[in-house]
Amino acid sequence: MAKNDRYYTRFTYDRRKNIIELDRTFAGFERDVVCIRRAEVKPSYSAEGQCGSSEDVGSIDEQIELRFILDRNSIELFVNDGIMSLSTAIYTPVTATGIEFSCDGKAVVDIEKYDIKMN
Repeated sequence: MAKNDRYYTRFTYDRRKNIIELDRTFAGFERDVVCIRRAEVKPSYSAEGQCGSSEDVGSIDEQIELRFILDRNSIELFVNDGIMSLSTAIYTPVTATGIEFSCDGKAVVDIEKYDIKMN
């Protein structure tokens, strides 16, 4: 996220270990900061004891929902409708506008872009 040929911030989900990793090693910081953070993802259960809704397919450890909200200097990640969240500041140049998604299995990606109009 906020990617170009030199800068990027990476979020990785290891579904075998249920760990989300945030790596901002190349996010444009000029000082030493904690660049890698990890958090365990816990499954979200519905009232029926199932993960997510009754329309979900797959086992608990196969599906999570990630919602990213980005602006020029920050990224917010909400996991499973806000059960868990990660926030980070980034200092990539404004020219780093790329976003890249990759997956080693199946993923459903739904993207919405909103522009903020300044008066």
